[in-house]
Amino acid sequence: MIEAIAYAGLKVGILRELAYYSATYTVYCSAKLYVDTRLHAVVIRTFEQNEVEEYARYMKNPHYQ
Repeated sequence: MIEAIAYAGLKVGILRELAYYSATYTVYCSAKLYVDTRLHAVVIRTFEQNEVEEYARYMKNPHYQ
């Protein structure tokens, strides 16, 4: 996945180092958000950060900090 995201960055002219760093950080942050909230990816993808946090509290998710 990181390779595909980085390649897309390279195609639009982003420097290789920045493309790979950005792709890696994107995947890392997405995974961290999922682990922290345990919410379905559709919820995370659809809503903004504050809405995801509110939804997690509303659902009384025991994994949410």
